[in-house]
Amino acid sequence: MWKPKLVLGLVLLLAAGSAVVGVTCLVNGGRMVRPAGAATTDQAADSALPHPPPATVPANPKILTILTANIRLPSPEDDLDAWSKRRELLVRTLLAQDADILGLQEASPAQTAYLLPNLKGYELANRQETPDRPGTPGLAGTLTDMVGTLNQVYYRTGRLKLVAAHGGPLRPEAPQDPVTENTFYTLAVLQDRQGVFPDTIVVDTHLRHGEKNAVVCAQKIHAIIAAEMDRRPGAAVVVMGDMNHDRTSPIYPALLAAKSTTELHDAFDYTVRPRGERWGTYQAFEGKPAGEWPVDLILASPNLAAAPARIVRDKDAVTGRYPSDHFFVRTTVQMTLPTTAPGTRP
Repeated sequence: MWKPKLVLGLVLLLAAGSAVVGVTCLVNGGRMVRPAGAATTDQAADSALPHPPPATVPANPKILTILTANIRLPSPEDDLDAWSKRRELLVRTLLAQDADILGLQEASPAQTAYLLPNLKGYELANRQETPDRPGTPGLAGTLTDMVGTLNQVYYRTGRLKLVAAHGGPLRPEAPQDPVTENTFYTLAVLQDRQGVFPDTIVVDTHLRHGEKNAVVCAQKIHAIIAAEMDRRPGAAVVVMGDMNHDRTSPIYPALLAAKSTTELHDAFDYTVRPRGERWGTYQAFEGKPAGEWPVDLILASPNLAAAPARIVRDKDAVTGRYPSDHFFVRTTVQMTLPTTAPGTRP
């Protein structure tokens, strides 16, 4: 059970992230809807941009393309980089990567209301009810989904279908103070419509800054993956998100969990970094990496071979502005080991 103090803090956090819209958004089956009679101050959220949908048939059906992106919550301090000024650039940047799976972090209800109609060809996996998991009714379900949307998994509907989805706080038994130090996850199980891939377990998260708490949260993620793998032997696993810690941190080994049943490997090949080049992915809208190494990571299970991850540094050709205060990270994965057919057990 969530502590009342934690729930209240999360409501306030979400309210702050939604202030740019000026209305409360409710979640309904993975779709953001406005309460009846609510005034709309963000009219562009109700009209889709003229973007073509991504291709429904992949060029190589044996490959899945993955993108992780911290899109930054709306903030009145951003000025030239305010959400209303960069949202179209963000959508163009995301669609240009032609990913099968998108993992977003810091996506507020207000931002989701804009993204859902504009990320054409994609569906949001953060929803209360899936075929194997009934939804949570009433206010508790609505709050759970609103919090879950801060870490969002979108999937290409022409390529994949949703089998299961769940999420929430990683440590509900130990609420953190301040409330912004609480870590959440979203898990989606996706099935390849062409039957090439097995069930793919996708986890999207945003670890917080405290190292001790982040280590425990990384361990919790592996426990959640282990439970899901017990139900889906042979499944592939992808974990992605803003980890707030790089490869030199004590959190990194906890994320990889080497030699465990849920072992993961990093999609980055750090040996190919050009001498003197900084690979940090946080750049504060300036385009200059603040760190030596990336904190936005894509990790994969041993039965997936990942192409060396690429840092997406795209910016607007005219204004020179960036879609977020983080660079995004993209990779492709393909199966390396024989597996059972999707949705079946050996």
